[in-house]
Amino acid sequence: MGPDAIQLGALAFIAPIVASVGIPVTPTPGKIRTEGVWKGGQGEHSSSHWMVLREDAIANLGHGLSDRNLPPGPAVGKGVRRAVLALVVAIAASCQSGPAPVVTQAPTPGSPSTAPGAGGWVTIRDEDAGFSVSYPATWHRATTTLTPQLSDPHEIFAVGSYPPRPGAPAHCVQYPVNAIEDLRPTDALVWLAEREAGGPFRPRRGLFLRSDLRATDESPACLQEPKVFFHGTTAFEDQGREFEVYVAWGSDTPVKETRAALAVLDSLQFDPGPVAPPRPRCGMLDPAGPEYNTVMLPVLASPEAEVVLSGPTFRGEDGRYFPADRLEVWFNTKVPTSQVPNAQPIAPGPIVRLATVEDMERCTFSTHFTVPHVGPGRYTITVFVFYEGGYGWWLPHFLTVT
Repeated sequence: MGPDAIQLGALAFIAPIVASVGIPVTPTPGKIRTEGVWKGGQGEHSSSHWMVLREDAIANLGHGLSDRNLPPGPAVGKGVRRAVLALVVAIAASCQSGPAPVVTQAPTPGSPSTAPGAGGWVTIRDEDAGFSVSYPATWHRATTTLTPQLSDPHEIFAVGSYPPRPGAPAHCVQYPVNAIEDLRPTDALVWLAEREAGGPFRPRRGLFLRSDLRATDESPACLQEPKVFFHGTTAFEDQGREFEVYVAWGSDTPVKETRAALAVLDSLQFDPGPVAPPRPRCGMLDPAGPEYNTVMLPVLASPEAEVVLSGPTFRGEDGRYFPADRLEVWFNTKVPTSQVPNAQPIAPGPIVRLATVEDMERCTFSTHFTVPHVGPGRYTITVFVFYEGGYGWWLPHFLTVT
């Protein structure tokens, strides 16, 4: 019995079983093709016969089987359906000939291309942002950033089953608010941003599941009118880079579309990030607590006396060490004149930069300065910290000059 006859017999045997558990199968002469997107790419292989497995039934084969890969069907146990699905994959693999599937990259950075065997999906490669992703050909990729006022994290990709509209109000620049406003009950939206510094985030896992998306974000509060919709966020690390994801879909969005949204995330492939120097392990400090402040001694001194100032280095919102460029200590001002040249003194007298700390790759700092020649009185001493996104300051100290 020839290979073609064996394949035909196998397909004839498995088709009724597959249909009984709700997995759509379409035998057609010509080729074996598995539709959908999975990590590693899409596949199309030459053979005598072919079998199309709908992408929402067997998406992400390369990752393994998952409950969300199984489409709605008769009341059959998940174990049976998984076994049948595994048998389908085994038969498809036995029928293939030729090399393993390879993703076809886009010929031009950032331009869309349809990969062989993509089954109605397109794959794009963004050289500038260093990633590739696949999404349904019927969906709409955002051509401009949806969050133009957001700098860190910065948006690198967004796609929706509808054209996502850019923009957000000033109080919610961290969410693609206008796109969420336009989200209809049957729509889906995927938004991806890369964070320059922060974390640490958990490493990316093989599959994105709905349970990975935490519905703790405040995006509903940004909308002009109440809306019933699913929304969730997650953050992860991949290839030494840190990313944040926002996903939303309507109350009546078809299962096929919600699975497609998760499959878009599964298809993401990132270039390795730059090797960053190890950060100091400083533990955690509550940014709103009393320990996250500086100490100045003495607080009563005469001109030319030496004053010591010390404290923790810069921390992020999570209380962990955050890289900073430098730290400056200023006398008698609310803002450093290096940033605001025409700043006015708080009290009569000069504005003076008292000290600068350049080495910020540590958990604590200590510096000293000399009290300037000013008249007796109570003066404000402020510590400013400069980082990539701007500058901030600790609570001021008050120095009494005698």
